[in-house]
Amino acid sequence: MKKNPWLFLAVAILIAAVFISPAYSQTSKSFNVGAGGSLVVVVVGDVNLRTSSAGQVTVEALGISQQDLADLSMTQTGSTVRVDFRPNNGHSHNIRFNISLPDHFDVDLKTAGGDIVVTGNLTGKITGQTAGGDVKVGDVDGTTNLKTAGGDIIAGKVGGDVTLKTAGGDIRLDSAEGRVDVGTSGGDIIVGDVGKSLTASTSGGDIRINNINGDATASTSGGDVHVGKVTGTAKLSTAGGDIECLGATGDVKASTAGGDLVLNGISGSIEASTAGGDIRAELNPDGKANSTLTTAGGELELYLPAGAHARVEAVIEIEGRWSTNHEEYQIVSDFKGEQMMDDQAKEIRAVYDINGGGPVIKMKTTNGNIFIRKK
Repeated sequence: MKKNPWLFLAVAILIAAVFISPAYSQTSKSFNVGAGGSLVVVVVGDVNLRTSSAGQVTVEALGISQQDLADLSMTQTGSTVRVDFRPNNGHSHNIRFNISLPDHFDVDLKTAGGDIVVTGNLTGKITGQTAGGDVKVGDVDGTTNLKTAGGDIIAGKVGGDVTLKTAGGDIRLDSAEGRVDVGTSGGDIIVGDVGKSLTASTSGGDIRINNINGDATASTSGGDVHVGKVTGTAKLSTAGGDIECLGATGDVKASTAGGDLVLNGISGSIEASTAGGDIRAELNPDGKANSTLTTAGGELELYLPAGAHARVEAVIEIEGRWSTNHEEYQIVSDFKGEQMMDDQAKEIRAVYDINGGGPVIKMKTTNGNIFIRKK
């Protein structure tokens, strides 16, 4: 019978692979700590945490080669459990740490190349950082600080202050009772109710926030901004989208280079500007500061209470031929005032001293209409 040389070659390669490939192990260890302790993890690989009512911390390390086991350390000092794995040869493929811990615990996680997942409800302070993965945590009753250089961040309800930062993904937070600071260089930001102040920024996505019980600052270079009711001041900006605010009890600054502005239920002052859209605002002047509404190419619509005290100064600049273009645009008001045509400046102007006057509200547009309504 003729022997097949290819068959012998395949068998030889298979046998060599068995002897050459590193053996991988599964290592586990348990620590009796009880609630109120802390966990410190500094590793390479994925980190999966699960909270439980048991008074133990159990660590299971998967996918570590036999030659890298010497670089694994799992120790306990008092009420602190520490897990270290930083292999000298850099092996980090398919390595995972499954850790079970009491639900009342402080956690400090750092991985150089994997995802971080925390399942369950955790009471305590949590800090997590990864250089190349996603971060997902459940509900946390405590301060939360999560960072990743290349993934999404998803968090549940947080009972304290929150900091979420990513250089390349989306951020989603169900809600927070404390201050919120979130930022991404390449994704959307979605946050529920915020108990205190909010700071949110992204270079390439939308921002959507529910009600904020404090001051709010939100900015994006490439999307829309939507916030609910703000108990305080609001600074909202985008270089390429729309802005909407459902209410604020303080001063509001809103600007966009390429969209519309909708500002409802503002009790304070408004500084609103857009280079290429309409502005619709509901304002209840507080008598402390002036307001401005400016667009370079759209309509302005302002709603004021019938009993408001304010002075409205409205201007329409006419570009192009004055003799024909000025007839296309107008200032319409539910309040009594004076209007005039300035042929030399090519402007339509109007002034309204409402209920004896008050804070000045300046409205200015180019080749657009202006409406001043009673609400």
